[in-house]
Amino acid sequence: MRRNATRFLRKYPDWGLYGLSGFFARSDAEIAALCSATALRRFPSILVYDRKQLQSFGIAVVATFQLPHVTLGAQGS
Repeated sequence: MRRNATRFLRKYPDWGLYGLSGFFARSDAEIAALCSATALRRFPSILVYDRKQLQSFGIAVVATFQLPHVTLGAQGS
C-alpha cells in the first residue's frame, strides 16, 4: 500500500496527497454488488468506512470519474 500511495503522490505532486484506490457505494446492496462483480471478490474480507468517518480522519474521497472507483487521499506526515 505504501508503494501505491507514494506512486499517486509522484504522479500528482501538485495535490500533495498520498492516494489509494477505493470504491464508493451508497448502500449495503451496492457494497454486495461491488464485492461480487469487481476485483474485490478475490479478497477474503473487505473494510467498509463511512465517508464522514474518513473525512474526520483527514482522508479525502477524490472522484476519478470512473464510478464506483475513487481515490482515498491523505496528506503525508
